[in-house]
Amino acid sequence: MEVLAQPSNGDKQVSNNRTRGLNPRWKPGQSGNPKGRPPIGKCLTDELRRVMNEVSPEDAEGRTYLQLLAIATVELAIEGNSTALTMVWNRIDGPVPQTVEEDRRGLPLIQVNWGKRPDEPDTSADVQACDNGAR
Repeated sequence: MEVLAQPSNGDKQVSNNRTRGLNPRWKPGQSGNPKGRPPIGKCLTDELRRVMNEVSPEDAEGRTYLQLLAIATVELAIEGNSTALTMVWNRIDGPVPQTVEEDRRGLPLIQVNWGKRPDEPDTSADVQACDNGAR
């Protein structure tokens, strides 16, 4: 194991005054990088948007990749692909809103199932006590 040399009594430890606040580069409240991190390259989303708006050279009708992808997704949904069907409906109508049941005080009811099927009646004393409003 390597042992680091300890400074002798005559050695003074050198510190970076800029980081210690004695001669700061930046004034309080001033950013050291006001323009932010420089871009390294295009992000994947930008590149996908660019490519999706290009006309597909294989398409005789001159449609863009975006148009072809939309058509393919709808065709999959029509064939019964549940993922494509869900995607189409969510894009057109938005996701189905989730309903939340409330108790008599207006607080949301939350049901937690621990290892039982949802159609089985729960007979535990704790759940029955909560159903009756007891705490």
